[in-house]
Amino acid sequence: MNRSTGERPVTWFNIGISLRELGRIPEEVAAYGKALALAPQFFEAWFNRGIALRALKRHHEALASFDAALAIRSDSADAFNNRGNVLGDLHRYDAALASFDHAISLNPLCGTAHSNRGNALEALGRHAEALRAYADAQRIMPHDADAHWNESLCRLLIGDYAKGWEKYEWRWRTGTYAQGLQPSVEGRLWLGHESLAGKTILLHAEGGFGDTLQFCRFAAPVATHGARVVIEVQPELRRLMSTLDGPHEVITQGQPRPPHDFHCPLMSLPLALKTSLDSIPTQLPYLSANPALAERWRARLDCSDARRLRIGLAWAGNPRLGNATSHEMDKRRSMPFEHYAPLLQIPGIDFYSLQKGEAAVAQLADSPLRTRLVDPSREFADFADTAAFVAHLDLVISVDTSIVHLAASTGKPVWLLNRYDTCWRWLRQRADSPWYPHVVRIFRQRRGGDWEAVIAEVCRALREHLSNGARSLNNSPASMAT
Repeated sequence: MNRSTGERPVTWFNIGISLRELGRIPEEVAAYGKALALAPQFFEAWFNRGIALRALKRHHEALASFDAALAIRSDSADAFNNRGNVLGDLHRYDAALASFDHAISLNPLCGTAHSNRGNALEALGRHAEALRAYADAQRIMPHDADAHWNESLCRLLIGDYAKGWEKYEWRWRTGTYAQGLQPSVEGRLWLGHESLAGKTILLHAEGGFGDTLQFCRFAAPVATHGARVVIEVQPELRRLMSTLDGPHEVITQGQPRPPHDFHCPLMSLPLALKTSLDSIPTQLPYLSANPALAERWRARLDCSDARRLRIGLAWAGNPRLGNATSHEMDKRRSMPFEHYAPLLQIPGIDFYSLQKGEAAVAQLADSPLRTRLVDPSREFADFADTAAFVAHLDLVISVDTSIVHLAASTGKPVWLLNRYDTCWRWLRQRADSPWYPHVVRIFRQRRGGDWEAVIAEVCRALREHLSNGARSLNNSPASMAT
């Protein structure tokens, strides 16, 4: 075999590592391939290739690469741990759990395997075991942000808000928040310890639009502490937030901030205010449509037939292509527009698209079902426009995205189409939400990815409502019984 410098397996391996540092992942995979062509038993090349393939979302190839590595070195806890991560990406959680267990049997001090094991257990609905796994990870890695962050999400999901909000503060140290979500704010962070009497506090948005719409409700309770409240939100929410009780001033991200004594991210306010399931501020509506904007839409909509329902639809969230974790979550919470087909066949209903986002809207444009609904969304410049249109609907049906929070915060009935591995804010198994009592009704997947069953359940509920001849779609506890 020719062992010139360029054909030595270790040389190609090192080239692969250099390409990773440059972010050239496809070329990195190719470099490892050349190393393996020269040395098929090169464990490290198989291992690194698996990591690179996972980064490219080529999960089946990544799994094969880790299996090849383990065929060479079956005592590698790191390989079993990474193999488990790929199995988790493929939603094969039982197999992922077995892989993490094997990693821990080989190296009981592999803290990341304990933390990843907790994620698999949580995905399987075994929350008490998941919490024990996160505790094991934290004993080994007391400063590992992900182990604490994962625990917080599990505790919030099961309704343990006392410990959940405390652990939620670890989010700032995780890789997810390090990708541009960490706020840069002058002044002292307020978490409920200091008096706000006579002080100015800046409450600032973080995360997505839905997070801002859900957590802006805490501005009013903060104001009761005697503070002058300034709230900073995304530009698209500026006009709508002018209807919110509590703030003395609303500014947008990027504007100069007024002088302030304290600041607090919106999603840290439940911790600062010691919020429990029983003390969530639930005064609805806490946002409202601008009357002039709403009147413009009323004049344009045909509301003459009171027997017909007007329902708004959304089917996809923000894909957040720049954030790998959020992008993967969005793929699970969003559904193809075509899944609405059975719903769109129900007579006596006028359907309207509330969907934004180029890729999601393109699904509508390419669908033969597009004639079954009206799409006014091109005229929605911001959320104030959307709220003005939603004011004239009887119901909003949507996957877990910001339109749910927009509609619910304005008091409009919402039917949420919820993914199997639900976001913590919707808790477990409930058909209602303590965040939006009597407004949100939850239709949950029984299996990951099974939107057909969810839509079938929605169709049954809607036909039952129509057969009863009732106009109101208020989501009372009786109507949400499962």
